[in-house]
Amino acid sequence: MHPFLYKLKAFAQHPLTQLATGLILFVTGLAQAIDDILHAEHRFRLGVHHGVLLLGLVQVLGSLPSIVEGLDHYFRSVDSREQSANLTGQKKAKRDES
Repeated sequence: MHPFLYKLKAFAQHPLTQLATGLILFVTGLAQAIDDILHAEHRFRLGVHHGVLLLGLVQVLGSLPSIVEGLDHYFRSVDSREQSANLTGQKKAKRDES
C-alpha cells in the first residue's frame, strides 16, 4: 500500500477526527431538526436531518472510549514522570547531605 494511503487511513480513523466529524453531523442535524420543529405545521415529517443527527450521535459516542483511554495513558505517563523526578531529586538530596 502507498504511504499516502496509510496516512489517510490513520487520519480518517483517528479518534479526534471521528469526534469532530460526529459533532459536525450532530450539530447540523440538530439545527435542522429544531428548524423543522419551529416551522412545522403540527405534524412530524421524518427527514434526512434525523438520520444525520443519529449518525452524529453514534459517531461521537463511538469516539469517546478511545479519547478517554488516550487521556488516561497520558495522565499516567505524566504521573510516572513526576514520581521518577521526585525519586531522582530525593537521591540527589541524600548524596548532597553525605
